Amino acid sequence: MFEKYLKSAMFLALYPLAMLASNLHEFIALSQNNESYLIKQMQSEQANLDKEQAFRNYLPSLSLNSAYVANNKDRFIIDPQESLFTKVSLNFLLFDGGAREANLRALESREKLSLLDKEQNKNYLALNAITLYFNTLSLEKILLANQQKIAFLKSTFERLQKFYDAGLSPKDELESIEAKYHLSLLELSQNELKLANIQKEIKILSDTDFKVQGNAFLENPQQEKSQNYEVMIAKEQINLAKESVNLAKAEYFPKFYIQDN
Repeated sequence: MFEKYLKSAMFLALYPLAMLASNLHEFIALSQNNESYLIKQMQSEQANLDKEQAFRNYLPSLSLNSAYVANNKDRFIIDPQESLFTKVSLNFLLFDGGAREANLRALESREKLSLLDKEQNKNYLALNAITLYFNTLSLEKILLANQQKIAFLKSTFERLQKFYDAGLSPKDELESIEAKYHLSLLELSQNELKLANIQKEIKILSDTDFKVQGNAFLENPQQEKSQNYEVMIAKEQINLAKESVNLAKAEYFPKFYIQDN
């Protein structure tokens, strides 16, 4: 139930996205194969195994041992020549001052914390993928505008150059267009560098040479409460701290077992 809630929260966070013939969904899926997320996933699975193992350890322990002995030497008539032994052992914890319950609750909180950490990382990677995707689209449009501006300034400069050579245009106007042309070239180079850095981040995140395709936009964007995960993590940390106190208190109580051999 707890994990289903987290998955639904993740869905709501990405719901405002409208993907029109884009590969954004593919990019988000690739981001989930990131090494950092896979590590969080393994840690979450290990926390679940630790909780289940602890629960099994508290269950009644019943063991059955048997042995067979054959006496080949001459013995008294009352001694059997063959013997079969069976031993049944029962071990069960009756009371330990609440340590058992506190430990199980603590392990459950650790499992939830690990799951929250995993889902928070998953959410972060998805949002990072979305940010890189839209930054790429934005820069590609800016670069196209830069190129069109440069082409316009170049043609204007060439036209004014002819007018200037013919004595029909002042020099300061020609120099102004030339300065704007070179400034636009610099702006184009800076934006190309930004795009190259974003593409490098995309490769690191997806571990592929992913290329942004298509288009997407935000549909009725809503600002999600960024504190959601932090609040849930803080609550589980408080629960874990309480159980640590209960475990410490349980040390002052005697432990009672059922042991029968």
